[in-house]
Amino acid sequence: MSILSGWAGSTPAVYPSTNYAAGYLNQKVGSTLNTASVFNALLGLWDNTAPNNTGNGGFRADPELLITEAYDQINLTNDIFNKSSQSVAYQLFISQDEIGDIKAGAAVSQFQNPFTRKLIRIMTHPWWKQGTAMLLTFKLPTSFNNVNNAWEVVNVQDYVSIAWPVIDVTFRFSLFLYGTLVGIAPQYSALIQGLQKSTGTGTTFS
Repeated sequence: MSILSGWAGSTPAVYPSTNYAAGYLNQKVGSTLNTASVFNALLGLWDNTAPNNTGNGGFRADPELLITEAYDQINLTNDIFNKSSQSVAYQLFISQDEIGDIKAGAAVSQFQNPFTRKLIRIMTHPWWKQGTAMLLTFKLPTSFNNVNNAWEVVNVQDYVSIAWPVIDVTFRFSLFLYGTLVGIAPQYSALIQGLQKSTGTGTTFS
């Protein structure tokens, strides 16, 4: 999140020249997570024409994962269900042998990118703070770019276990890993912030 928000950038910034941050960066959405906010993020990553984008995108990015908090995910699901008769459609199929075994409850697990037709997996993170969502791209859309992964963990030292010399009645063991998460191409990902928990009082359950 610190990389996508631009706080991890230095002076001079590495890339883009104005900031080392997400290609789509909107920290003042001011509404619940809905199809419009996701579409704007995908548009900003695609050609940088989305409104309220302070990022520097437009690289034909094709995200693979949408990370949300539980309430934001519920709001997105409700928005899609409420728009079933409008521009966003969904269908439910129940076969004859499933009539007596229908499971209640519904949740959207994938979101289709309108530009590339790729299905974006949706993950509800258990410790994610409400109000923020991320669209992450792991593979760049261009070939021969010398970037294997847009995000990867680089370790100076993999896990190492040390059994310290016994100097008293206790046995001491330590486990170390020296490394960091590197965002090689953050401009292919998006950060959506300022999401409301509900449009009114209480929750969005109805």
